[in-house]
Amino acid sequence: MRVLLVAEPGRLDWFDYLAVDPELELELLWREGPDEPGAPPPFVRREHFLRDHRTARALLLAARPDRIVLMEIIALREVALIVAARALGIPTFYLEHGAAGDAATARARFAEFPVGERLRRSIARLAHLRRVAEVRYFYLSGAGDVSGRSLPSFLALPALLAALAPTRALARLRFAERVPETCIVFNRANQEEFELLHGRGGYRAALTGVPFFDAYHRPDLATDPSLVAYLDHPYLESGLLGWTEAHHRHVARSLARFAEARRLRVLVKLHPRSSLERWLGYELPPSVEIVQRGDTTEQLLRAGLVLTYGSSLATGLLSARRNLVALRWHPTPRPFGVDFAETGLCHRSDSVDELSTRFDGWLAENLAASRDAEHRAFLARFNEPFDGQARARVRALIKAGPGPTTR
Repeated sequence: MRVLLVAEPGRLDWFDYLAVDPELELELLWREGPDEPGAPPPFVRREHFLRDHRTARALLLAARPDRIVLMEIIALREVALIVAARALGIPTFYLEHGAAGDAATARARFAEFPVGERLRRSIARLAHLRRVAEVRYFYLSGAGDVSGRSLPSFLALPALLAALAPTRALARLRFAERVPETCIVFNRANQEEFELLHGRGGYRAALTGVPFFDAYHRPDLATDPSLVAYLDHPYLESGLLGWTEAHHRHVARSLARFAEARRLRVLVKLHPRSSLERWLGYELPPSVEIVQRGDTTEQLLRAGLVLTYGSSLATGLLSARRNLVALRWHPTPRPFGVDFAETGLCHRSDSVDELSTRFDGWLAENLAASRDAEHRAFLARFNEPFDGQARARVRALIKAGPGPTTR
C-alpha cells in the first residue's frame, strides 16, 4: 500500500512507527527540491518534490498514492492536496503529532502573529514573488474541486493566511473539502483542538491513544531518586511570556547550583526549537546533562522527579504514573498550555527558587502513583487506552481506509 506522507523529514519521531508495517510503503512529500536540507530516512521508499508539479492534482496523478497522510494542515499546499485527493477519490488522513494540545491552548496561540511579524513576512514575500505565485497557482488550481458553497471560503483563505496566524485563519474559514476524511487525533483533548480549527462534522475522528508513549508503558520500571529531569521549553526563543536572557540564565544556573548542592544528576531535555548553544554557553557542571536529540525515554522514566512546563512529554510520564512538578517558572508566574497541576497528579511550582524549600516534599510524594481516580480521569482525556498498542491502532486505521463520518 503506497502512502504519500506529508511530514517534516527531520521529525522522525512523528512517523517512524509507520515504517514498521511492511504493508505500508512510505513516500515522502515536504521539500521543494533535492537541493534543500532534510533528506528523508532510509525507510522512505521514494521522495516527491513540490517544485516538480504545478498543481496538486498533477502531483497526485504522478505519485499515484493509495493513501495520503498529512501531519500538518497549516499551509496552502497542504489544503490543496487534501482538496485534490478528495476529488480524485484518494483516502485522506490527518495524523496528529502532539499529545497535549487542547482548544484553550490553540486559542492562546492565535495572537502569536503580531503586526511586526506580519510586516516582516510581507516584505520577505516581495523577494520571492515567483515562488509566491507558484504556491498560489498550486492552490487556486483546485477551485473546480470545491462546491459552490465552499468556493468563497476557498478563495479567501490565501489572504487570511497571509494576515493571521495559520491556526486563527483556519478557525475562521472552514469548508468541508479542506478536511481529511479520517482524522487520527489520539485523545479527547486533541479532538477539541482539531474541532476548533476544522469544525465538527464531515470527517471521522479516531482516538487511538498516543503512539509516542507506547514505550512508556513499563509499570515495573524502578525510579532513581538521585536523577532529576527538566523538560525545557523555547519560551525565550519564541518571544513568549516575557522571558529574557537574564531569566533564562537564572533558571539554568539555579538548576546547576541545586544539583551540586544536593549531589544530584539533572537531565535537561531541550525542545527541538530551543537553543543548544545558549545552554552550552553557560558551562554548567558535569552533573547537568544537556540533551536535545536522541531517545531519552529510559532516563525520563527512571527520574525520581520530572520538572516540566506544558510539555507533551508530560502526558506520557503521567500516563506512566511518574512523579512530576508542573512549572510556572516564568518572569510572571502563570499557567501556559495544558496546566497539568489541575489534574491533581503532579505538584506545582511558581519559581525555580522553590527547589531549595520544596524538593524533599515533592520527591517523597508521587501524586500520580497514589491517586487512582484522578489518574483514570487523566487517561480518559489525554491517553486512552494506554496499553502500548496505540501505534498498531494507527497503522490499522490507515490500512483500513475511510470509515463513517460524523454530521
